[in-house]
Amino acid sequence: MRKYEIMYIINPTVLEEGREELINQVNALLTSNGATIAKTEKWGERKLAYPIDKKKSGFY
Repeated sequence: MRKYEIMYIINPTVLEEGREELINQVNALLTSNGATIAKTEKWGERKLAYPIDKKKSGFY
């Protein structure tokens, strides 16, 4: 089985409950398409290298 890695950045204005819900939705989407999630890491809020949509940080 091939292994893939995915990382996404969540808008910093999203509250903690919203972040958890978004993470659960992404995980559900992946598993419904046959993926197996081996590990999940939350890096917390980090500064972006350059602004994206006028945001200077995001949750990784």
